Amino acid sequence: MHSTMSTTEIFLIAMTLIFTLPYLIWRVGRTEYYAPLVVVQIITGILLGPGILGAVYPDYYTFVFTPQVVQLLNGIAWWGVMSSSGSQVSNWICAKHGSTAERAWSPPAWHSAHRCCSAASPQPEC
Repeated sequence: MHSTMSTTEIFLIAMTLIFTLPYLIWRVGRTEYYAPLVVVQIITGILLGPGILGAVYPDYYTFVFTPQVVQLLNGIAWWGVMSSSGSQVSNWICAKHGSTAERAWSPPAWHSAHRCCSAASPQPEC
């Protein structure tokens, strides 16, 4: 079975487990009254890790979470972290310096003269 499946197919199995198992536990187990979905996702991630699933079912763990699949999952995780931090930085810049549209439609001289001034957050030194 392992030799006939490609890395992409095993990766899809891992993604299906990672996304559906916590949601099913949350909804079917009716844990939404006790814990938010993110808590169930964290606990399920711990259970699917090498400490629990790898110890109880080592063959299944090594089949689903091969080094190639783990590398793909790490890439997706880093992409998520970087995109969410990028949006936070973007929100901070817009709050501090005005909206993107305001900067795009203003003349270049306005940028250098009013670096910290905007309608969104006027600064006292401006």
